[in-house]
Amino acid sequence: PFSEPETRALQKICEENNFKTAMNFHAFGSMLTHPYNWANTDLLPADDKAVYKEIAKVFGWKKFGTAIQTVGYTATGESDDWMYSK
Repeated sequence: PFSEPETRALQKICEENNFKTAMNFHAFGSMLTHPYNWANTDLLPADDKAVYKEIAKVFGWKKFGTAIQTVGYTATGESDDWMYSK
């Protein structure tokens, strides 16, 4: 983890600030992924999932969920997962 200068810089910014929310945009697809992208099943607590559903609704993303639910494969090392677990 954090093997590249860019990821170390992001880690440093996150650890030096008390962010309450974060949104990571990807260059592909009209979708919203949420933690945990490494998992084969949806592990997000119901209350948090409701928040993500509301965000998806507001932004008009019809496709949302974990990586397996949106793109069909798991994705380890996602910044969403790391930030969510902090």
